[in-house]
Amino acid sequence: MLTEENLAVHNNTGDLLLYFNRDALLKVQGEAGGNSEAARILFTNAQYKQWSTGNYEGEVCHLYKFSDGNLKGKYAVIVDSYGSCSGCDPYEDMTGEELVGTMRKLVVEDVKICEILQEVLEVVTKEVSSHESQKLKDQISADFNSEIIWSN
Repeated sequence: MLTEENLAVHNNTGDLLLYFNRDALLKVQGEAGGNSEAARILFTNAQYKQWSTGNYEGEVCHLYKFSDGNLKGKYAVIVDSYGSCSGCDPYEDMTGEELVGTMRKLVVEDVKICEILQEVLEVVTKEVSSHESQKLKDQISADFNSEIIWSN
């Protein structure tokens, strides 16, 4: 079980930054909707899956599964919010170094490392309102109970 005490241990910032895909992020144009392109390529050597709660705004869960190194077989989880305009989605107009800096800060401050599905669900429960949390947990559980189709 993930507790506040061991949550810090589960945010292996140094290991995560080894996978940080700075060069690819420099080429991305920010976009509304939780910056899905930047999120998709955030880490090298990781498979990616995303779940969200709404159409124009809501909560989003980005999940990465690493294929090598110290994080091999582990999951990185980011829970964030998104919107459909620059007033409610801070990523919309970001590019270049601003986007890289914002995504690096997100990795350092918000990414949680999990080893099993139950930990992923606990992170979602902690980070998202109860109603929205249940939607995300149901989506994630359904994919884990079948086979997640990862994107590379």
